[in-house]
Amino acid sequence: MTINIVLATYNGAKFIEAQIESILAQDHKDWRLIIRDDASKDVTPELIANYEQKFPDRIEVLKGEKKRLGIVGNFSALLAATTGKYVMFADQDDVWLPQKISLTLAGMRELEKQHGDSTPLLVHTDSSIVNETLQPVADSFNAHHKLNAHMSPFTRLLVQNTAQGCTMMVNRALLALAVPVPPVARMYDMWLALAAAGMGQIGYVEQSTVKYRQHGGNAIGVRGKTLREKVGHIQNMMEGNVTQAIMFRDRYEGKLSEANRKALQQFIKMPDYGFIRRRFVLVRYNIMRQPAWENVPMLIFV
Repeated sequence: MTINIVLATYNGAKFIEAQIESILAQDHKDWRLIIRDDASKDVTPELIANYEQKFPDRIEVLKGEKKRLGIVGNFSALLAATTGKYVMFADQDDVWLPQKISLTLAGMRELEKQHGDSTPLLVHTDSSIVNETLQPVADSFNAHHKLNAHMSPFTRLLVQNTAQGCTMMVNRALLALAVPVPPVARMYDMWLALAAAGMGQIGYVEQSTVKYRQHGGNAIGVRGKTLREKVGHIQNMMEGNVTQAIMFRDRYEGKLSEANRKALQQFIKMPDYGFIRRRFVLVRYNIMRQPAWENVPMLIFV
């Protein structure tokens, strides 16, 4: 199969069938779905086993040691099992629109025309936000959060991921570069986006291809925070971002451009700098978040 779709599950029985059915309903058929369950305590393993039995030519459930790896570890294990030219990522509680694969693949092939398939490439799309019962909340995830997804420079990705994993397609060249995803990665999609921005290319398709379901059990979701809560969130994230950046430097320093290497080094040194110099580094190297107002608490409190 040209396209492998990786689906990480954990206690997902409530929504997993709707997600798998939406993948089966895709208008593009050259794909194989690979699922790994992360030691669920509900009936998720039984549900995915039933789908594997019904569609053995389409669906594979990874067998092996049943222990929790967490989101990053689960997706990293899935990526290691892929062989397709392209890989897409599915969250257990979303619903794919019928043209998700075909639209994303068209974006990938356009990027290949420009840069070649030996270049590490990542393509992502917009999504729509829905509630637990799939009622619309926002037509566009990026518009809702005032994100310009066409702008994904390496320096921005040091502090903010602008590519949703559930909308991504990556090529084999990027996987060869970025896998295994290290345990210290903030999230698998952020790590892949950093690698693509630093050593390859990122493309964006404006159409929404996923109904991004929000409910009380989301591992990661839309955070409706007050300014004060966002300040605390940014402070906590910055420490993790620096730890991730150290691992990224250790793996890829020699593969980065001079400008990106210098920005990365300065970002890593920020905790050792004084108040004024920390802010100088953020501004000088454009290590900034979207929308612009989110930089205010970062510049004040980091």
